Amino acid sequence: MSNKSTKAGLGCENQPTNAPSSVWEVEACGRTTCPGQGERTCRPDQGREVMYSRSGTGRALLADSSTRHYSSDSDGLPVQLLNDKLSSLDAALHELAQICMGHHEVKLDMNRGSRKLALCLIGALAALWLLRSYFWPSCFREDEPLMLSKQKYTIGHNQKVYSYDRYMPLIFIGGVPRSGTTLMRAMLDAHPEVRCGQETRVIPRILQMRTHWLRSQKESLRLEEAGLSKEVLDSAIAAFCLEVIARHGDPAPRLCNKDPLTLKSAVYLSELFPQGKFIFMVRDGRATVHSIISRKVTITGFDLTSYRQCMTKWNTAVQVMHSQCQEVGSSRCLMVPYEQLVLHPREWMRKILHFVDVPWNESVLHHEEHINKPGGVSLSKVERSSDQVIRPVNLDALSKWVGHIPNDVVRDMADIAPMLSILGYDPDANPPPYGSPDSAVADNTRKIRSNEQLWETKAKDILYPLRSSHEGNSDDAETDTAPMA
Repeated sequence: MSNKSTKAGLGCENQPTNAPSSVWEVEACGRTTCPGQGERTCRPDQGREVMYSRSGTGRALLADSSTRHYSSDSDGLPVQLLNDKLSSLDAALHELAQICMGHHEVKLDMNRGSRKLALCLIGALAALWLLRSYFWPSCFREDEPLMLSKQKYTIGHNQKVYSYDRYMPLIFIGGVPRSGTTLMRAMLDAHPEVRCGQETRVIPRILQMRTHWLRSQKESLRLEEAGLSKEVLDSAIAAFCLEVIARHGDPAPRLCNKDPLTLKSAVYLSELFPQGKFIFMVRDGRATVHSIISRKVTITGFDLTSYRQCMTKWNTAVQVMHSQCQEVGSSRCLMVPYEQLVLHPREWMRKILHFVDVPWNESVLHHEEHINKPGGVSLSKVERSSDQVIRPVNLDALSKWVGHIPNDVVRDMADIAPMLSILGYDPDANPPPYGSPDSAVADNTRKIRSNEQLWETKAKDILYPLRSSHEGNSDDAETDTAPMA
């Protein structure tokens, strides 16, 4: 049973079925005020989806009138309010029309007074019609039908209903592979209100496809001729990414995605998900490249036999991501140095949780205690870092690269990878002075080193069943096929 909790999406009981344009606003406390009914107890919508559109008369119509959710027009006014106003106007117009057409019995002599009354009625009728004509176009000024997004829900194992849409505060974790993205997602996954999960591997690919479509004149022409405007394409990509993020793991109040290469498209994602925030993991490029080469993490464009070529590729990739993060802005993109997260996890996790507006919880400092537990940290069958994140935060990975990089590459490092200096790393130091660790991290490191065999056995016990079940299911599960630059 997941220990992640959330506010449930709810709907009104006893909703009238003869009001197809009614929309119901759900309060966070689980109560709702239903028009004409006062405050009533609300029920879960059990995953029902509702599509709003507008008919030729300008009405907001429900594709399914049995389930209603809050919606608004283009000016931010609730559609329910608009339809209530229009209903009142329609009723008044209908009543006046009945009187004028003689369908209501009116005892009046056709003297001067009755003629004056008739003129008044006609004037009132015209005024109401003008008012109606003015009021409705203020909300929908085009004659074309209007399509509004669906409100979507998933139901967790705890039977709570979790709503999600493009305007929820998603969290995106990215960076060059082997830069600490897995540790970052594991620490967030340990929080009871956050679910990141394993890499999806498909979101970077769909973003890459979109880039290809836009860069290719031939593909752009095909899209244009098919009526697929930028707005249509963006909406489709956003819906695809949202479904993948929402449904590839257990529901939770805050959803998070960790696909390292997504940071190459941070600006575009920030447009698709206007409330989303980005955590940009950076690491000393020499350590990143050594990890890529030593662990044989194949990435398109990286030559795993050449440190020089890989450092050049790292520099290009991290430059793109750094530029994207800067363009998104500091209010929505936070750069997190892997070394500082490892040395000072409490300090940096407080910064990170504050940045993503998630309350503090001590569990983020003990992610290893939540491995493969319900609502905790689910390990990947294919990610190379899984054997590392089962351990508490420690110092072992900080300087493993020292002594493994060829001398000629070390000599030319400042020219090969100028982004090292921009990110705050000394290209001439081997290793640079990263800093002193917190006492808790130093203790973790001593305990791990004194019981290395114990941790290796634990890793095999946890990971061997996962990887055995995955054998034969993937041609190259470790390959990041999206090019880095």
